[in-house]
Amino acid sequence: MPRIANFIDARLRVALAVIGGVLVLLASQVATERLSRVGDYAQDDNLVLILPGENSQNMANAKRVKPEYTAVPAYVYDDPDRGGPGVFETRFEWSADQPEPALLLAYFRRLDAIELNGNPVAMQNLRNQSLFGSWRPTAVLFERAHLRNGENILRITDPGRSRKVLAPFKIAPADSAEAAAFAGEFFELHLALAVTGIMLFVALFCAFLNWPRAEKLQIRCFILLLALWSVRNAMGFDLFSDLPGPWDVFVAYWIGFLLAAGYAAYCFAWAGKGGRWIAAAWISVALAILLTIVVGHESRGEAFEISYLVESLLIPAFVLIAIAIAARGELQSGAARPVQLLLIVGAGAALAVDALDERFDISLGFIDPQPMIYYATPRHGLLLALGVLGAMIFHQVRARRLSEDLAGELNAQLAVRTAELSDAHEREKLFVRHEALNEERQRIMRDMHDGLGSQLMSMLLAARRGKAEPAKVAEGLQQVVDEMRLMIDSMDSLGENLTAAFSSFRGRLQPRIEDAGFTLVWNDHTAGALPTYRARTTLQIFRIMQEAVVNALKHSNGTTIAVTVQDDPSDPAGLHVTVDDDGPGFAPRRKGVDSGGYGLENMRARARSIGARIDFGQSPSGGGRVALSVPAANSDTMPSRAD
Repeated sequence: MPRIANFIDARLRVALAVIGGVLVLLASQVATERLSRVGDYAQDDNLVLILPGENSQNMANAKRVKPEYTAVPAYVYDDPDRGGPGVFETRFEWSADQPEPALLLAYFRRLDAIELNGNPVAMQNLRNQSLFGSWRPTAVLFERAHLRNGENILRITDPGRSRKVLAPFKIAPADSAEAAAFAGEFFELHLALAVTGIMLFVALFCAFLNWPRAEKLQIRCFILLLALWSVRNAMGFDLFSDLPGPWDVFVAYWIGFLLAAGYAAYCFAWAGKGGRWIAAAWISVALAILLTIVVGHESRGEAFEISYLVESLLIPAFVLIAIAIAARGELQSGAARPVQLLLIVGAGAALAVDALDERFDISLGFIDPQPMIYYATPRHGLLLALGVLGAMIFHQVRARRLSEDLAGELNAQLAVRTAELSDAHEREKLFVRHEALNEERQRIMRDMHDGLGSQLMSMLLAARRGKAEPAKVAEGLQQVVDEMRLMIDSMDSLGENLTAAFSSFRGRLQPRIEDAGFTLVWNDHTAGALPTYRARTTLQIFRIMQEAVVNALKHSNGTTIAVTVQDDPSDPAGLHVTVDDDGPGFAPRRKGVDSGGYGLENMRARARSIGARIDFGQSPSGGGRVALSVPAANSDTMPSRAD
């Protein structure tokens, strides 16, 4: 039952879309006719049609008939003899004291010539006209020299062989005629130009968008359809008026053939048909073009006749087949696309009416007179372009929204799982860090036992034997105290940066320096937080600094010691420490030993043990300088258990 209900719903949806497409065509036709037709065109009872046959000079003895005024509206005569062009003739009165008159045609349709009192009216005198016709009012201006006081004879030549057609007309003042022509120009030229620009923009927009693979064929056919429709709209701008006959006629009709094929190809692709259906449409058009060339290549009149016949058969057939395939595709498709189908039907109906309006005098009977002329309707290509593009974008947005909802659910699950893994990782990091810190403390304790313990034991044994000298014992105890403080400072720096450790180091160092009669100058030129090093590296840094200060106190003969802490110029993430004094500087080195007992080799050994660089040179004041550079590679935010 659900399947049957869905099928009924789909059939109802398709039926409503087809009906809606036809209603769109009718509504646009009525609106455009009411807005674009300016003025009333009364039927001219004096109009006659002269049929001179192939001899256009034999006007006096030519057959004269009365054309029928049809509901299209138009003056029409179907010539059973197919005797060549027909000449419509009418007469009007004019006097020199009246404004200059002009011919105002309700629309312009394939006229060969216009004569006033035997004088040809120059083609440039036709305002707002197109070679192949336009469904807007057209003003034909007369030259004053060709006018006569009294009766004037106006002749208009139609090139049709089997059917002669003349649009409704009236003789009106030139100013009024031109105003009416330009009023209708907006709908035929300006609107067409705007529509063509919008359609080409939509085509380019579709060309640059990244569509799903399944819709690429449909999009290509849609772009081609818009391009062909734009060319068809451009026919109103006389793009092909310079072509020699009969090729000007051929090109005008061929564009219509190609447009119908493009419409059918898009409908086939929209319905999900493969390339064979599309190829069949283009092959049919190629055969139709070949037929028109073979039959109508000898003259412009024959070109009109065969092209007109092919248009009346080919385009309606294309439209019917395309709409049927599109409706069937909508029934079989799981996606509801009624708006697109409605626009497809409306555009196809407009093409079919365009091909059949003259042959069958199609008109709206409830509006008198209201012709069904495609040229006068708002460009259904614009409705098709914007409507189909909007519907396709809507479906894409809806599909993307569903994808985003699904992605959101997956992301939420992923976020929960990521949070769980992050918590586990943080717990593991803390565990490893605590283990590493404990191991580092154990290592420092071993150093204290092996180093300080042995030194204290030596002094204890010397005291027991009575060999301990007070001065040496005091110096040894001072060294032990200094070493213990250095170890404590280095242990306190674990898990922190060096800022706090340096502050503690400076607090211990300053009283000792001042007691020795020196002044301590401490310079901190670091740009931010100091790096974090392992405890062993920190201990060696402090030992080197302390030994450099002690050596300066003992041997520099100066009065000031300056300690500068800054970022390493060669490694901004590293550390650079200098200890300067204002003494005479370092004495020249003797071979193999350091002069003055400075213990420089001891400091070099400590620097090498932590991968640092140490230099001994001259301070800016001329004294000695010890410069220590510790690279960032030795820093570590989390000590490793393997160290």
